[in-house]
Amino acid sequence: SRTHQGNNNTYCQDNELTWYDWDLDERKQRFLEFTRQVLAFRRAHPTFRRRHFLKGAPEEEAEALWVHPEGRSMNEDDWGSGGRASLGLLLPGGRLREHDEQGGQIDDDTFLLLFNNADEPHGFTLPPVPDRGEGDAPTEADSGGRENASPNVWRGQPPFAADLPEGDVPADETVKLPPHDLTVLRAR
Repeated sequence: SRTHQGNNNTYCQDNELTWYDWDLDERKQRFLEFTRQVLAFRRAHPTFRRRHFLKGAPEEEAEALWVHPEGRSMNEDDWGSGGRASLGLLLPGGRLREHDEQGGQIDDDTFLLLFNNADEPHGFTLPPVPDRGEGDAPTEADSGGRENASPNVWRGQPPFAADLPEGDVPADETVKLPPHDLTVLRAR
């Protein structure tokens, strides 16, 4: 831990109060690597770099959908019932209201963020992957000949999926979230 020994005005101190120890132990090295991965993930996905705040819209057009641990959309009663320690946030990548420098629509993958604020592990049933909107780019896993249809599988996204099984996880499967966890999955 770092302290300025009660001195809140250390800008002019050239001594141990302001010097950093840049030798990283194993824990700090792991945290540095995690931070690098988080920043690279954010850079790679415009969904997490929005310039406009999310707008409320009907579910079929929504830029964000709150998901109940049972894998369904949250309803008014869910928000009113106390004691909820976990929920999900579905961010459909084809519904971004973002444009590039030439005015073209920016699209991204669809993501599911699962939050567990409980002190114990919590099960979460994965919701179906929403069908892609007109602007959504097809994924390599798209199949079945249904126009704008998405396969119904999710894949954990490092560094946010350490406790998920490797590879694709089908929708409607229940995954176990560790205590105090954020897990991120990408639609395949």
